[in-house]
Amino acid sequence: MKNRKIIKLVVGSLTGGALILSGLALQNVVTPTAAQNQTNTVQAQGTASEFEETIMKAVEKAKDSVVSIQNYQKESQQNNLYGYGTGGENQVDLEDPSASQKLAGEGSGVIYKIDGDTAYLVTNNHVVENANSLKVKLADGTTEDGELVGRDAVSDLAVVKISSKNVKSAIKFADSDATKVGSIAIAIGSPLGSKFSNSVTQGIISGQSRIVPMDLNKDGQADIETTLIQTSAAINPGNSGGALLNKDGDLVGINSSKFSNVDVEGMGFAIPSKEVQRVIAQLEKDGKVTRPFIGISQNDLANITSRSKTEILKLKSDQTDGVVVTDTVKGSPAETAGLKKYDVITKIGDKEIKNILELRRELYAYNVGDKVELTVLREGKETKVQVTLGAQPEQQSNNNLQQYQQGQQGQEQENGQEGQEGQTPRLPFPGQR
Repeated sequence: MKNRKIIKLVVGSLTGGALILSGLALQNVVTPTAAQNQTNTVQAQGTASEFEETIMKAVEKAKDSVVSIQNYQKESQQNNLYGYGTGGENQVDLEDPSASQKLAGEGSGVIYKIDGDTAYLVTNNHVVENANSLKVKLADGTTEDGELVGRDAVSDLAVVKISSKNVKSAIKFADSDATKVGSIAIAIGSPLGSKFSNSVTQGIISGQSRIVPMDLNKDGQADIETTLIQTSAAINPGNSGGALLNKDGDLVGINSSKFSNVDVEGMGFAIPSKEVQRVIAQLEKDGKVTRPFIGISQNDLANITSRSKTEILKLKSDQTDGVVVTDTVKGSPAETAGLKKYDVITKIGDKEIKNILELRRELYAYNVGDKVELTVLREGKETKVQVTLGAQPEQQSNNNLQQYQQGQQGQEQENGQEGQEGQTPRLPFPGQR
């Protein structure tokens, strides 16, 4: 897990240029006549014109739904969490309520619903986090005050509402599952801020379901794996939260991240529209996302010593795929279902599980209350366990990431290094499952 490449999130948008593909196939090499040259030129121009027309129609349909979001934060001196302020030892500075707010960052957003006097837009969580206030700049230059409805760190999505007075249209969702590799992808957003709002870049869908490890707490290690759409359309700082469109101008994803490696070009990622719709429905209703909960502490089987695999788990010493249940929470769905300490989870439903990141990813595809079948190895023998998923406890909510991380650090110091025999390792994020 530690060796996995991490996708770094970018607060942002798109480049200002649009890449136009010719769409022409190479012909057999011949020496054409003048008449043939004229005919081929007309065909080429016609093909290019049709392609450009498709792009322009898609952009025209969606552009009024794409906005710029400005994140304002107070300039006042922050409290020192360790009790050391400017007034001396064990004294702290209080936040000045009269302090002015400063523009801390800009990103993009997409209006997806108009409900009477209110319009709702979706953006990335990292675009709005830590904001004291939000400003939303519409495509026509009008600025509205934004109100945060809810946000979710794991999906990196947030919902903001504004007055619908000047809103012209809302985006139409496409079925991201129907998106084909090689199809046209159009990105709209605000690269480098609202100065370049409604910038358009064009490419293709490079990958339909990419499993990407994400570093949510910026500690250099993957916290979760997520399924994203890969695109060659340029994604730049400020593009985050903007729209990834299909040829019809409908939303297939919310632009969220890119590879930051200087040697990598054209590898941007978007959250699929299907996942976006699922998350924003919860954020609108509850202001947060409640995720399924099994109720176990766990460790990757790959971290367990060979001796423990053979003597305690009754497995082959070279077996590495699976997640070891190191403890169950009292009264949890796991305990109720009969999941036992040292069971090794190898499948959820028909999905094979190799490690904790995969377990977390597949678990989050379900809803609270769903019944799932876990395939486990118990003392070396395969068995099935039916679990009714509960709701993740509030104190371990993914929206309380910082609180959990502080507790996790203390637990790691208490337990010692993860993976050693005799220890009960804890999840790195975001709490017990």
